[in-house]
Amino acid sequence: MGIDVRKDPNKLEEIILKWITHASNMIDEYTNNPKKETEIPPIYENVCLRITAHMVASAEIYKNTSMVNINEWTERYVPLRIFTQAEKDDLEPYKKSTVDYRNSEIEMLTITGNKVL
Repeated sequence: MGIDVRKDPNKLEEIILKWITHASNMIDEYTNNPKKETEIPPIYENVCLRITAHMVASAEIYKNTSMVNINEWTERYVPLRIFTQAEKDDLEPYKKSTVDYRNSEIEMLTITGNKVL
């Protein structure tokens, strides 16, 4: 990833911790079910680690893949999927659906007992 740990030994750890925070936020956003630090299910930790690993792998691919070579016209791209369907499938049981009731209409029907003619 282009980090010289001899110059700054804590830089890699800082980046990984930031990516773990990003992955955790992705999980919370996807599930609409943020967890307190004391009640994190093991699958959350597993998915967080996998997402973070995808981030590391993507960074390594970007670093090691030359996107442009002189007189070479083949197109190359680096896949950007870090939150894959497999992770989403694993989190499916923990998803909470959210419904926005702020703009909902309420219809009322009153029954008075009076005869309508």
